[in-house]
Amino acid sequence: MTKTEVLDVLKENRDARGEANWKEMGDRTGGLTSFGIGLTKLRAIAKQVGRDHDLALKLCDERNHDAQIICPEGAGRRSRRSCTRST
Repeated sequence: MTKTEVLDVLKENRDARGEANWKEMGDRTGGLTSFGIGLTKLRAIAKQVGRDHDLALKLCDERNHDAQIICPEGAGRRSRRSCTRST
């Protein structure tokens, strides 16, 4: 799966209520955007995406909370921490 395909899947699963909640958080979002997808659904999407280190690094560079959460586990913990770095 490519980064574009993953982002398309996330867009297809967006949740208006979750997006509204995310927007209410204002500055506490750290400048990230979100499709408002719940964690249970994000886990299912992550399982569908599978493990791919290069894809994980690309998703970590996205300024989207949902994309960073589903960074495939193949990226390892160090790479997941780098998802939260400021850009």
